[in-house]
Amino acid sequence: MVSDFPDHRRPAIGVSTKLVVYRKFVGVIGVVIELERLSRYLAGIQVGMSGTAFIMDSGGHIVASADAEDLRRQEAGEMRALADITPADNGLLAITGEALKAHRVNLGEVTETRQLRLDSAGDGAGYFINVSPLHFNDWLVATVIPERDFLANIDRNSRILLYVLAFFTLAVAASAILLTNRLI
Repeated sequence: MVSDFPDHRRPAIGVSTKLVVYRKFVGVIGVVIELERLSRYLAGIQVGMSGTAFIMDSGGHIVASADAEDLRRQEAGEMRALADITPADNGLLAITGEALKAHRVNLGEVTETRQLRLDSAGDGAGYFINVSPLHFNDWLVATVIPERDFLANIDRNSRILLYVLAFFTLAVAASAILLTNRLI
């Protein structure tokens, strides 16, 4: 983690490694990425129709998120804890905290992708949450996708099928009535 730059102070990640060409040490390569830039990248990713993705550390602190409040806090050098986020702040991040608590997930012990499902008490909707380790600085990437993003087409198709069956049933009943009336 890096935060001091020549012209400003912002949280960032820095990685450096030696550069060897033909078994000869040539120099060192360093890459620094500001967490704000990482958050803006996450904001550009479409996760389902209305889901989100974010990065947190093993202590449950938001490292990078598409949320505007987290971007503002990053500029101030703060990292907000997932447990402190309320549905009024960011519903999807709050759902993740709720799911982790409900499934008793210890973020420090997540070594492979964990898939969680939660029916929210707040809005009654279902959510799918994935938490995967990044193997960098004990970070985890999480995605939260409302169930309706997946099931919307199924629900729509079920309604269409119901309407078609109702129309077909009425058409057959009307035909039967007319045919019976003619025969009698």
